[in-house]
Parts: sequence; C-alpha cells; structure tokens
Amino acid sequence: MLNLNKHSLLQSLLVFSMLTAGVGMVLVCTGFVLYDLHEFRAKKVSDLEATAQLLDMNANSALGFDDPSAGDVSVQAMRMRPGIRVAILYQTDGRILAWYLRRDLTGNFTPPLSPPSGVAWGKDALSLAQVVLLEGKPVGTLYLDRKSVV
Repeated sequence: MLNLNKHSLLQSLLVFSMLTAGVGMVLVCTGFVLYDLHEFRAKKVSDLEATAQLLDMNANSALGFDDPSAGDVSVQAMRMRPGIRVAILYQTDGRILAWYLRRDLTGNFTPPLSPPSGVAWGKDALSLAQVVLLEGKPVGTLYLDRKSVV
C-alpha cells in the first residue's frame, strides 16, 4: 500500500482526493450502464408486448373460427417488423394454425411444440407467448420471437 509518511500533507491529501474521485466516477459510470441496460431490456419487452397486442386483435378471429388463411394474413404482417424472427398462432390443442418465419431463418428453425408462457430471454432472443382471447374465451396462443442484442 502507499506509504504516506514519506510524502507531505498536501501530496497525501491529493492522493486521497484522487482515489475517492476515481472510485466515485467508477461507481457512477457503473450505475449509468446498469440503468441503461435495464431500460433497454424493458423497452424491448414493451415493444414486443405492443406488437403482440396488435397481432392479437387481428388473429383472434382466425383462431376462433379455425381459419388458416386469415391466420396467415395476420402473421405475414410481421414482415414489416424486421426484428421479429418468428410469429406463430397455436390453437388451443397445440396445433399450429399459421406461422411466419423471417426469410433468413428458413431451414434453420423448428417451432417449439409448446411455447413458454410469458416473456423469456434467451442467449440471442426475446420471446413472448400470450393467450389469445375471443369474447373472453381462450382460442389459442400467440408466440413471437425477436432477435435481441442484449
């Protein structure tokens, strides 16, 4: 450690003030990074939930009336959202009614047999599965998967 007996009082105070300022700066910067990371993740989840709500409003009738063509039209709208990699409409019995797969993933993706409920963070993905309701009754499940940077 530092031997402060060899230095003058002014030099000792200068060293202590530099150390405390340095530690303070490191702590503040760490706090900013952690806060930004938390806010970034929360924004990603909020964005995916908003997308799911919009898709839910269009897909509930397709699931309710077992209409694959209407389901395809609903999930194909995800082409306009380049971050969305996969959108799947599951019927209540677990069968897939319709799905969208981003072009660059063709051949590299197998849909989950049963999507995890709620929000799930993976190594490189963020997924959301929510129940789709029609007139208050569950008619299926919507599964969205997007690439996640963090």
